[in-house]
Amino acid sequence: MRNREMSEITTGPGGRMDDDEEPPLDPAAEKLRRKLTRLLVGSFGIMGLGFVAVFIAILYRTGVFGDAEAVPPLAASGASASASIAIEAGESVVSSDLDGNRILLRVRNASGAESLILFDASVGQVVGRYRLQPQPPQGN
Repeated sequence: MRNREMSEITTGPGGRMDDDEEPPLDPAAEKLRRKLTRLLVGSFGIMGLGFVAVFIAILYRTGVFGDAEAVPPLAASGASASASIAIEAGESVVSSDLDGNRILLRVRNASGAESLILFDASVGQVVGRYRLQPQPPQGN
């Protein structure tokens, strides 16, 4: 008798399964289905935020979000800019680095002491000069 009741529940009239209707899930399976649906939606949300962050980082690195004031006026108009950076007599440039409008020079004097010169190309001035003082190694 139990088999007959189960077959009536799972089949439509005439003893055939309806194509559009599925038998209802038991409460535990329904709870699991809802949990998995939430997990899937959360995973897609986090992945979407990750893609947005990557695209923003790419746009930021390409300079799309850069401010117009950061570009020197002469460089923006296409004209060439020139300026001179004063270093002391007997100093030689060891290395240089460029960051936007800032130029960092590492110079060494005749005695071997090194210093850093920070030059702002947008205003054509030395912003700072920093002496490097080596520290003796600390014993443990």
